[in-house]
Amino acid sequence: MYKMGLIDQTEVLKKSELVDLDGVLERSGQMKQMQQQMQAMAEELKKVKGDLQTSDREAVHAKKRLEVEKFSGELDKVSNRADMATTLYKARLNDAKQQLMNSEISQEDVEDVDVFEPMTEEES
Repeated sequence: MYKMGLIDQTEVLKKSELVDLDGVLERSGQMKQMQQQMQAMAEELKKVKGDLQTSDREAVHAKKRLEVEKFSGELDKVSNRADMATTLYKARLNDAKQQLMNSEISQEDVEDVDVFEPMTEEES
């Protein structure tokens, strides 16, 4: 009847021929309490494992963001160097144009001169 839940453990023990009825009931209560503590600890462990997993994912994402930031910084440096090179090229082109306009070279000579090649000693 106890297994079916019709009567409680205390009544079953009263009907038995046990000498230490109170000791058995106390140990039974302790066992139930320990089972509840184990269940609570198992739930807490499950929660902590979930928190750890979340923390690990966040750490991986942070590392990826750091890599992207570093790469982005390198791209910015390359872009800045390209912009500076373009600016310098335009300035040198304007310098060459100004030199041509100020020099006493005839129009025919201007068409033959490549401003991007170094001048020979005869041309200078």
